[in-house]
Amino acid sequence: MSVVFISYRRDDSADAAGRIYDRLIQAYGSDNVVMDVESIPLGVDFRDFLSEAVGRCQVLLAVIGRDWLHIAGPSGGRRLDDPRDFVRLEIEAALGRGIPVIPVLVGGAVMPGDEQLPASLQPLAFRNGIAVRRNPDFHHDVGRLLKSLDRLLRGPNEPPRPREIVNSLRMKLVLVPRGTFWMGYRGSQRQVEIPHDFYMAATPVTQEQWQAVIGSNPSFFSRNGKGADRVKGISDTDLKQFPVECVSWEDVQEFLQRLNAREKDSGFLYRLPTEAEWEYSCRGGAISQKDCAFDFYFSQPTNDLSSEQANFNGNYPAGNAPKGKYLRRTTKVGSYKPNRLGLYDMHSNVWEWCEDHFEAGGSARVIRGGSWSDRGTSCRASIRGSYEPSDRGYDLGFRLAAVPSGE
Repeated sequence: MSVVFISYRRDDSADAAGRIYDRLIQAYGSDNVVMDVESIPLGVDFRDFLSEAVGRCQVLLAVIGRDWLHIAGPSGGRRLDDPRDFVRLEIEAALGRGIPVIPVLVGGAVMPGDEQLPASLQPLAFRNGIAVRRNPDFHHDVGRLLKSLDRLLRGPNEPPRPREIVNSLRMKLVLVPRGTFWMGYRGSQRQVEIPHDFYMAATPVTQEQWQAVIGSNPSFFSRNGKGADRVKGISDTDLKQFPVECVSWEDVQEFLQRLNAREKDSGFLYRLPTEAEWEYSCRGGAISQKDCAFDFYFSQPTNDLSSEQANFNGNYPAGNAPKGKYLRRTTKVGSYKPNRLGLYDMHSNVWEWCEDHFEAGGSARVIRGGSWSDRGTSCRASIRGSYEPSDRGYDLGFRLAAVPSGE
């Protein structure tokens, strides 16, 4: 059984329906969302075929644009008044089978009144709907839609997966929905599947969090570190929220072992993200090849990066961004704006360890994201680096991923 059927008219709301579809397959997977019946087999009754296709879903979204009511068919009359109209057949099938129907109003459309609809569709006018606006409100509105769908779709014994979790270290991790995205630099990308939902830490691990688990602070940019002179004007409270650095991949394994022992009753297992999970998260969960072709991801993707947006060497901005400040050190995590998933510092501050080997058969491990000392172009979403697992550096930290313990 699929989860969601999206009913829409191509000449009324194709663009909005497509963007909604992209978000839904991030949440539920491409096998569980049907946006359109592209080909009806020859020789079958299309009315029966559409009814069965809708019947395999748990909810139907009726995407309604400004012209949805009034678009004319070949004969000149309203398409909705034609009993053979595909959109009409889809909604009739859902209403007739008792499948929940959610009107999704796009492009400034308003709910049609029952007197404006054919008799078979009049119950639609009394369904509670949701408006999905254009940017910059689109992602907020679709987020509300997803929350409503989660409540509607979960089984009686299956609570919804929380959008974020916070552990005993006050480390916040946000849900990253499964999906298939385009990984790598534009022009040489490949499709990669993220088969399961997972959680990604909103920020790199901080000095305070490392200290709480390990009992010491190895950071160069700390009160007692070799770079203490560069942070002497930083308050103790803020300095605790600087990313921990000078930690090796092997050091991180010790941190994970102790953290998982500490959090053994939480229901979650902590680990480093895979390289693919890291890049997918950095891109804000983008899945189309077009959306995965940018270099940097905040509320909107861009190919420009200034040091007003991230902590790197602002003398060397990326793209058409202007030159800016260069701190010559790390800075408090979360000081810059996040991406669409709510993840901070995915570009610069510190390089971040990943779980993967850099190349098959080698010992080096992947690092991602760039750092405070790098040029803007070294902080692109697609940039890969590597260190040996025992290496440490004052530009090298990490962030965590988490999955339910039983998965």
